[in-house]
Amino acid sequence: MATTIHKVKPIFITLGVQNFNMYQMRSILLAIAICGIFGFNTKAQLNMTELGNLTYGPDLSDIWGYVDTAGNEYALVGVRNALSIVDVTDPGNPNEVLYFSGPSSTWRDIKVFGKYAYITNESDLGLFIVDLSSLPDTAAPSTTYYTGSTYPFSTAHNLYIDENGICYLFGANYSNKSTIILDIATDPMNPIELGVFEGYYLHDGMARGDTLWGGAINNGLMVMISVSDKANPYVYGTHSTPSNFTHNVIAYLE
Repeated sequence: MATTIHKVKPIFITLGVQNFNMYQMRSILLAIAICGIFGFNTKAQLNMTELGNLTYGPDLSDIWGYVDTAGNEYALVGVRNALSIVDVTDPGNPNEVLYFSGPSSTWRDIKVFGKYAYITNESDLGLFIVDLSSLPDTAAPSTTYYTGSTYPFSTAHNLYIDENGICYLFGANYSNKSTIILDIATDPMNPIELGVFEGYYLHDGMARGDTLWGGAINNGLMVMISVSDKANPYVYGTHSTPSNFTHNVIAYLE
């Protein structure tokens, strides 16, 4: 079955929430623990207008964005067996400009830091890194696969990169589906290992400063982890979620 990505124009989207204090933290944390995966048809949403679309044959699992130095906009699309980079500067005419074949994987997750894209998959080869700095020139950009040394791995479910260029690889196949912590700011094509968290399998998460919030999907917990010392992360709080199924966590800080 063909899969289509849509570029849409959001008009107004709101989410009503209640703030709460936890463990006397200076910031107010809003953690939205999503206890299931919900699909929707963008065409049916009254507050969106479709601007364009591009149809794929294989399944898709994730999408991210990048803007080059000339202001051109790109969608980075996780295809079952590849990373597809699509120029969406003209949203009515999306154009695939680069395609990187890779291991076939149901999940291929993408994040961008600076001018580099980082891609995980659940099949093989580790963390795929693409240097995007040459865009809009589509001559073959520099790429590499990173598999670690102290914490060797070949797969990971997802990743998050914080404001300081610290990358968290969730569900890596080192030890018992650990979270591997990397510095990608110092040398973007050659990550530096900083530590590993093994207390829970985190399906997804988010970090700010010295705190990592993770979704321990199999335990039904939002887990708060101190990462002030990346070599020795530790849990300092948990919060249960309905149905014992914490899929992911988004933290809102004031």
